Amino acid sequence: MKYILITLLLLISLLSCNNNSRPNRKQIYETHKNIDSLISFMKKVPESKDTIFLGFRLGMTKKEYRNHIKKLRKEGKKISYEKNLSASLLLLNTSIDLGDRYVYSTPIYLENYDKEYTGNARCILLPNYNKGGKMASLKVVSIEEWDGSGPIFKKWMESNVQKKYNKYINPSFKHNIIGKICKEILNDDLSDLYYTSETLMVTNPSYIGDVEYWSTKAFVGEAILELKKQQIKKEESKNTTF
Repeated sequence: MKYILITLLLLISLLSCNNNSRPNRKQIYETHKNIDSLISFMKKVPESKDTIFLGFRLGMTKKEYRNHIKKLRKEGKKISYEKNLSASLLLLNTSIDLGDRYVYSTPIYLENYDKEYTGNARCILLPNYNKGGKMASLKVVSIEEWDGSGPIFKKWMESNVQKKYNKYINPSFKHNIIGKICKEILNDDLSDLYYTSETLMVTNPSYIGDVEYWSTKAFVGEAILELKKQQIKKEESKNTTF
């Protein structure tokens, strides 16, 4: 009996030591909130080949992107190429220039609080390519018009993305934390951030209500660039004398 008690005490002691030595969420967060750690993490993330909105795929070349649009058109999807596009930022009472882009037009339906809404949407497609010429992200700006009065503070695009990706719980604890670090670095203007896989993140900026599908590498890369900009400004600010 004495030996059993001693063995149990040793096991409890070992488990306690292991738990204490394991870094908690806050420690991991603080450790990785710097350029070197984010670069190290980014290098280990595989290239994204995730399939996203309308069957587009991150990692596509510009030629593959155009060929996929041709395929969608043959399937009956209404996609036009329009010039000098812009989107209004109602909260800031201004608009942003989006240039010449492909636009997907579709009827829409949304159910919200036991009410049903129908209408039409124009989804402006804004792909972003990395230095290797492959799609690193795809932003979709959805301009929605409802038949009669539409839902308040609810968008068709956002609702469907939320419905699909809110159920995903990324198994990587570290991946989740890195995402939150990047969200904070990018000034928290992302109202939602979905951790869908090791290679894909989906964001929903609060100021315009659009949706952007990100290669994890590209998303972390944006945060690294922002940190570098902040670092340069800090250094240059020292040149001012008072």
